Amino acid sequence: MIDMIWVRTPDGRHYGETPENFERDYGQPMPAMPYGITSIEYEPGIRHTFKKGNNVVDGGPMPWPFGDEILRSVDRLHANKEARDLAVKEALDAKIKAETEAAVKAQRASMPKPRIAGTIADELNKIRESIELLRADVDLLKSERYR
Repeated sequence: MIDMIWVRTPDGRHYGETPENFERDYGQPMPAMPYGITSIEYEPGIRHTFKKGNNVVDGGPMPWPFGDEILRSVDRLHANKEARDLAVKEALDAKIKAETEAAVKAQRASMPKPRIAGTIADELNKIRESIELLRADVDLLKSERYR
């Protein structure tokens, strides 16, 4: 069974994916490996080896048309993987945002409601009391003036 498919190009780019995602990105599955083979390494014009662990046990055709086509499709593989990864990231970001907003809403709902009306009424009463005290002072000053 193949765990990962790696495509490495001479320009240093690496594409690594599960067989399922490789099939999505490439459009067809990787051919099954011969029984007991754990990896296939293909470098056009250099080697096409079948390995068991680290041991080369056989080789494949040179050139390998399927391998050459994969290498020619590396830009598409990268673009499809990047688009898939971006879609996953955007979905995760949207989920996190929705969960955060729901948590904030729940937190706000559990907090006591501000008493704006009561607070305003209390402040108005203090102002009224101050006005009454000022009137009393004015009346007192007037009465002392006319004595």
